[in-house]
Amino acid sequence: GFNEMLDNIENRDIQLAHYRQGLEELVEQRTKELISSNEQLQKELLERTRIEEALQESEYRYRTIFETSGNSNAIVEEDLTISMVNMAFEKLSGFSRNEIEHKKLLFEFVDKDDMARMQFNLQALRDNPQSVHNEYECRLVNSRGELRDVYASLSFIPGTRRCVVSFIDVTDLRKLQ
Repeated sequence: GFNEMLDNIENRDIQLAHYRQGLEELVEQRTKELISSNEQLQKELLERTRIEEALQESEYRYRTIFETSGNSNAIVEEDLTISMVNMAFEKLSGFSRNEIEHKKLLFEFVDKDDMARMQFNLQALRDNPQSVHNEYECRLVNSRGELRDVYASLSFIPGTRRCVVSFIDVTDLRKLQ
């Protein structure tokens, strides 16, 4: 009986050694997989960081261009709410950014006599960007109620229903003429 018990113990030791070896191989395989996954994640993280930095740089460049172009610029949402303006637009309108952005509609600045034409051109441009001229003269009303003659340019931001509206104030030029 003792020899039989000893044989059982030896068989169990052999089985345990076999299981231990299988577990060690499994742990080694999983460790290699985890190392490989970790390396892939590190590469993806580096790529994402690089892309985010490039995006920030691009955003900085375009914001700088938007702010310093010399034109009065506004980004207008599909519902005609002004979502962003530059300093020149603040100066032209007489309102601060905080008073304009996400609070005022583009048409709040357009003279009532020019409203229908601007609405028509904006809708036609939405329907077909090639259908009408996206540049024309109109008049804007500033915070003091004064009319300003402007040269307006509308351009849709690709892939969106938003547009950039740029105004050049030609009031003084018209007075000189």
